[in-house]
Amino acid sequence: MRPRNVCLALATPILLAACGGSGGSEPTGPTVSEMQIVAGAGVSDTVLAKPFQALTVVVLQNGLPKPGVVVSFEGLPAQGTDPNGPGSTSGGILVSSVAANDFVGFVSDTTDLSGRASVLVQFGTRAGDMGVRITYSTLGLWIADTAQFTVRPGNSTQLIVGVRDTVLQVGASFGIGAYSADRFRNMRSQDAVTYLAIDTVATVNAAGTVQARQAVGRGTVVIRANGFEDSTHFTVVPIAELTAVYDGTDGVSRIATLKLDGSSLRVLGAIKQTAYPSHSPTEDLIAYEQEMNGGAGITLQTGTGSARVLVEAAPPWSGRYPAFSADGASIYFGGTVKYATYWGYAIWRVGVDGSGLTMVATTDAFTTPGLSSDGTRIAFSSGDGMFVQSIATGESVRVGRHGLFPSFSPDGQRIAYVDYDWGILTIAAVDGSSSRLMTQNGAYWDERVSWLPDGNWILRSRFHAPVLVNVASGEEVRLPHLARLREVTVKP
Repeated sequence: MRPRNVCLALATPILLAACGGSGGSEPTGPTVSEMQIVAGAGVSDTVLAKPFQALTVVVLQNGLPKPGVVVSFEGLPAQGTDPNGPGSTSGGILVSSVAANDFVGFVSDTTDLSGRASVLVQFGTRAGDMGVRITYSTLGLWIADTAQFTVRPGNSTQLIVGVRDTVLQVGASFGIGAYSADRFRNMRSQDAVTYLAIDTVATVNAAGTVQARQAVGRGTVVIRANGFEDSTHFTVVPIAELTAVYDGTDGVSRIATLKLDGSSLRVLGAIKQTAYPSHSPTEDLIAYEQEMNGGAGITLQTGTGSARVLVEAAPPWSGRYPAFSADGASIYFGGTVKYATYWGYAIWRVGVDGSGLTMVATTDAFTTPGLSSDGTRIAFSSGDGMFVQSIATGESVRVGRHGLFPSFSPDGQRIAYVDYDWGILTIAAVDGSSSRLMTQNGAYWDERVSWLPDGNWILRSRFHAPVLVNVASGEEVRLPHLARLREVTVKP
């Protein structure tokens, strides 16, 4: 082996004496020190193995063995980021003096008359390429080398599944990341892993990539390797964007936007209590209810976080439950109205620039307006019923029992809402010809309802747990990944 470091006599006068100057008129020449690994390196074995051959080096000076040199041996740790997985910062090589047989991270040995120093080696718990760093000091310089080893995984004892449960949009995909492993979670790449999709909502290939179809629902893939079996689960959801209130881990509630699968979360300004945010269908602008002056008013917030008050509360005047018009130019909301001798309630409309405040319909209490996607009709509750009213003519039709948060279907032919007394999801034809209860599972009366763009599913919250409800079958798909969200609505 070539010398790792060489001490040159021409460096300085002090180094000259140290490197072999005799003190006479002529130097004897430079001193050359080197270290050679002569045994025990390059071994390949499984985790926790103790190679029989000791790791041995010889230290030479000017080609001759150098006794009495203290040589340090340091077992290098395995490198990685997962403290519980392969390649963690522990689990590297351990070393021990030959006499002690006590394995630790660092020991030293002094070269004997033949210039040799040795240690015993024990492999750690992590598979991969490992090393022992060997160093000694001579003539003010450090000589170093590294003995390399290959640590292989042990016997298969388990099946590791990288993704246990996830959510993805229709047509999207994800990798399960499963592998056969030894007891220390080291991957056994030689072991075959097989995958079997047992639902129709997705397929899975031989590499463990799950591809969602266009169907919505829960899916499961069974995974097998070396006699072990496990599974991964997933929820396929429609493509949709949401606006909601996000309750952060810091105890602060904020307006937020995100996709239905939980991705692209964008958290905006802080709010107080309820807000019922509504997203403009034409621009990145959100209207929400905000407490002010002892009442409630309407605030507009941009996607960049800046906000301004659109309708200010001046008790007993208040504005609540904002909803954008189809063209994004106006906002409808439930508010109060002053009569000659008393205050009542009404649906109001105001332009996003604050102009044109107009009363659209009277009601018997604060109510939650819903706007059709074509901009021609408004739904709201008053008295003993839910009504659909033409914005142009003011003519209205009672379509069902009274309720809250009406939402028009994408085709404009139905509305979905929460029955006020029972908290049950209800779907009614806009012409009043039919009305049906979707499920007997109740909800808090203040939880919102909105149709997804495909017209097949409705998003609602039941006891503050968002769920998808299939319009045709009543099937519910839980969305636990949205647990920190409330007052959720689908962005137009």
